Amino acid sequence: MRLPMFMLIAARALARAFRTLVLPLALTGTAAALAQPADPADPQTGLVFSPCADAPWLDCGALEVPLSYAADGRTVKLAVARLRAADPSRRIGVLFVHPGGHESGVAFLRDVVPLIPRFLEVGERFDVVSLDPRGTGRSNPLHCDFDLLPPPKAEDDATQIAYFDDYGRRVAAQCLDRDPAFVRSITGNNFARDIETLRAALHEDQLSFAMASNSGPVAAVYATLFPKRVRAMILDSPVGPEHRDYWIDRRIEQGGSYERTLQRVDQLCQRIPDCPLVDVGVRNAFDQIAARLEANPLPLPGGGVFTAEDFASTFFFLMPREQAWAPTVNALAGALDGDLSPFIGIFQLGGEGDDGVVARLCNDYGTRRDAADYLPITEAAGTEHPRFFDRQFLRFDAAMCASWPPADPPIIRNAKLAVPALTFHSEFDSDAPFAWSQRLGQAMGNDRHIVRYQGGGHGVIDREQPCIADAVDAYIFDLELPKEGLACPAEVAPPSASLESLASRPSVALEGPVRPGRR
Repeated sequence: MRLPMFMLIAARALARAFRTLVLPLALTGTAAALAQPADPADPQTGLVFSPCADAPWLDCGALEVPLSYAADGRTVKLAVARLRAADPSRRIGVLFVHPGGHESGVAFLRDVVPLIPRFLEVGERFDVVSLDPRGTGRSNPLHCDFDLLPPPKAEDDATQIAYFDDYGRRVAAQCLDRDPAFVRSITGNNFARDIETLRAALHEDQLSFAMASNSGPVAAVYATLFPKRVRAMILDSPVGPEHRDYWIDRRIEQGGSYERTLQRVDQLCQRIPDCPLVDVGVRNAFDQIAARLEANPLPLPGGGVFTAEDFASTFFFLMPREQAWAPTVNALAGALDGDLSPFIGIFQLGGEGDDGVVARLCNDYGTRRDAADYLPITEAAGTEHPRFFDRQFLRFDAAMCASWPPADPPIIRNAKLAVPALTFHSEFDSDAPFAWSQRLGQAMGNDRHIVRYQGGGHGVIDREQPCIADAVDAYIFDLELPKEGLACPAEVAPPSASLESLASRPSVALEGPVRPGRR
């Protein structure tokens, strides 16, 4: 299955070059810490660290965890990585980080954290650790090898119901037939429990957290189940406290957020006299280009065509990145003149990935309904935000988990933390509406401590802006909360930036579409 390009953090070639040429120089300040011998194995989990083969500045290990925390028996091994504190004499403890989605935490720690000055500053006084959740990266990655039929051309109810019911059954069967017990164990609740197993193996009394996007609910589960083990918890642009049968509603809410973000880009363009789309308008330019491609898909040199749907899908990469807004406007102006190469380049960033995210989404809260039940709401909702989440999009999203076994939604209740969690969120976050942070805070009993960034983008805490940096530092180092209602002003990248230069910049994992079997 092709991993959607919007879930990649950087092109593989750039990552390899960075690991080989740049990081060994950038991390020489940690040489003393890295020179330490491997830790003795933890007797319960077998965890022992040694230098990572492909990143010797990191420690790597394998953590043994129960397949089921409700019963003794089978275990599974999870890949773990650690970047030791650069200044051991001032070490505070362990900071667990994860970028969201159902991404590899090891790859994030290896490829992305060293690119973010904010994380390196925190890494002076913390061991920064992460793991690959079950079913992804190096933790028994799940590959469902989907064999799914194309959608029918006929639009009558009977044909559509039959197709999407069959589609859902195929997705479930082709994932679950590999190892049903393991696939069913890929949940946000088990992710949180696996973090607790890691804490115990590290012999730490408490953990600090920096959890982004779809890992926000995982952090909330951990705070609910293990509140005394939390020293500090930063939630960056989290998704909401999901529940059973939430998938359709979630996408409808995201559709509104994407439209609102595109509208904001349009408004910013109208305020700049030399904006190349000041007369045409950003949304109008988008619509014109999509209409052209709908009528005449663009042939690609290597075969295949670039379609209107492909063009729209690049915005799942672009809109969540505020620094991409200005160059996106420039690229749209060029596309009106016939140059679609920037969007084709973004689209072609995709690569092969695993299907752990499918299992995670379905096990946590995917819809369990027959097509006859959910097609009417997808039909109506698909007309609300058709640029990005049309009816066909919503149909496939709903069908993905419809035949899956019962969900195991995240356990999130009033978390009695000694120091309340601190959340950061953008007002114009296309991937995760600001209201999701408010709802997660309410579910945790803590909706008062949300730092609001007045700009856009999915992910806030990696910014160098003083307002944000000061709030992060005071909290993570000294456990001091900012004043309630803190709002940090927006900062937008200059129009001279290019899409090509932005495609390799680090980011939290994005929460865009997941389509089983789509290549």
